[in-house]
Amino acid sequence: MHKTQSTQGSRFFRCVPNMALALLLPAVSIGYASTIGTTDAKVVRGEGSSAVPRSFLDELVSGEPGDVLKVGIGDGVSLPNEPQFYGITAIGIREIGNRPCLVQLFGGLLDPDFGPDERLLGEGRLARCGGSLFIDYKSASFSNRNNRFVRGVEVCSKQGGRPAQRELKGLKIYPAEVKATGEVIQREHTDSFARRHCRIWDDPSLCDAGEIMVGVEMHSIDDQFTGIRPLCKSVKGMPTPAGFPVRDGTGF
Repeated sequence: MHKTQSTQGSRFFRCVPNMALALLLPAVSIGYASTIGTTDAKVVRGEGSSAVPRSFLDELVSGEPGDVLKVGIGDGVSLPNEPQFYGITAIGIREIGNRPCLVQLFGGLLDPDFGPDERLLGEGRLARCGGSLFIDYKSASFSNRNNRFVRGVEVCSKQGGRPAQRELKGLKIYPAEVKATGEVIQREHTDSFARRHCRIWDDPSLCDAGEIMVGVEMHSIDDQFTGIRPLCKSVKGMPTPAGFPVRDGTGF
């Protein structure tokens, strides 16, 4: 994973899908011999070890580093298939009382034979996220066009002198195309959203070649999001478990 110089993109608004049907219909399996998925989590120069200072990982944050909340595929949701078979196509940020405090990951199966179904893949919120009737939701999304999945992010912050005033007010996502063979091709067509107080675009933070995002490390100060570090894995072809893929009321 690395950071590079920033560019500016378009704006996009997206509504949260209704997931109620998933609670009503049973899961159904189909069965295929092989598919594609992500490998075990990559260790970034000993991430998780005391030998690596937190300051190194903070350099990979787009936006302002702070307290850490990790959200990956499968967190806070129920999926019919194992998380390794999914990729992220959209990231949504919800503000409650003008505080960005809830993140949602959307996407679908990596194998193009089963697209372009999109579902909620994971979500996380800060402890004090709530207590206001004012709710604003925006997202950046590829909607699985041409089997594009997210490989990096770029954060726009509110202008302010103190770190606590640099809350996340915009987001740009960078795509990678995943082929049926498991090949990952970096693409440049981005999608983004920007709220009213988006003032400063930071450098993007991107997965390495051959990788896509499987989660986010959300950074916050004073219970509001200020930055994001991508969590990345490589992609490869692999045998499928018995009965794969399983479909529920939302899809795959």
